[in-house]
Formats: sequence, C-alpha cells, structure tokens
Amino acid sequence: MMESYLFCYHGTTKRDGENIEQRIDLSRARYRTDFGKGFYVTNNLKQAKKWAIGRAKDEMVDGRLPAGTEPVVVYFHLDIKKLMSLTTKQFEQPTKEWAEFIFNCRSTGFKNELYHAFDYTFGPLADGRTNILVRKILNGLITLDEFFNSIKPLYMTNSQLALHTEAAIECLKIVGVEEIEMDRLYF
Repeated sequence: MMESYLFCYHGTTKRDGENIEQRIDLSRARYRTDFGKGFYVTNNLKQAKKWAIGRAKDEMVDGRLPAGTEPVVVYFHLDIKKLMSLTTKQFEQPTKEWAEFIFNCRSTGFKNELYHAFDYTFGPLADGRTNILVRKILNGLITLDEFFNSIKPLYMTNSQLALHTEAAIECLKIVGVEEIEMDRLYF
C-alpha cells in the first residue's frame, strides 16, 4: 500500500518541530497565508529547508539562534487516497483565479477568518511580498492584474499543500525530524 503515500515536508524551528511530533495543532496556524489558516507542507525538500531557515532567521537575536530555534525539516508520509476523499481547491498553474483566491484568503485573514471551507488546498507558492500587495489592492493602489504579475512564482517547482481541517491532518503520518544547517545559500 505504500504507492498511496507520498513524502512531504514542513520547515520550521526545532521547538515547533518537537511540538509537531506530538500533535499538529491547527489553532496555532496563521490566517494571513496564501491559502488561509492551515498546516502547510510541500513536496519540495529544498523549499521546506528555505522555510525552516526563514523561520530560524526570524528568531535570531544579535546574529545568534536562541536554543530551540534551530532550523528543522519535519518529514511526513501523506496518504493520497485518504486525502483525495476530502474537499479541495487545487491550482496546477498560477492563473488569475489562483491570484484572486490568494488575495481573498489573505485579505479575509486580516480579520482572522478563513475565506473558504475546503479541507485542503494545493497550488504554486506565491512569490513576492504578498501581504503588502494585498493592502495595496485594498487601498486601490494596484489592480488584481498587477497583484497577479507581482506574485507569479519564479520557479514552478515550489508548490504548497495547506491542510485546513483535522480530517486533512489525519492524512499525515510523521516519519521524522531532521535539523539542517544554516547554509549561506539560503540567505
């Protein structure tokens, strides 16, 4: 039955990785993200490492990492068959519909609300300073077309899967946690 499983990854800090090993707590998820409040994974290990290093960099104090904030990648098996039985919104390519969905998720997230009722969403990772651009649309400074052109991904290998419900979270099985180096290539 392994053919129904896929590896996926979540980049975070050591402290949060240890918490995830115990239980994924959706109440800790942020609302102002591309697909709204959820637990995000990717099938691209390099992207997960970038997320982990970014999170660790956010925790740095005077150029040093406090204990527990070292970057880690959490490895999962994702039960595809189980996941496919749930409700979804998927984007294979960055389109205007994808950009509008991200805009709606992030702008609704400013009110700490979820824009949609899907169990999970999947699609390309937006590139750019998305929350700043959302505020520009809300203030009438840019159009949706300008927003789309500004968040279009540079690399199509970077995708994200957001799990929004406990039913979707139950499709993940943790495989392990690996600490990664703060490689200068990721800065």
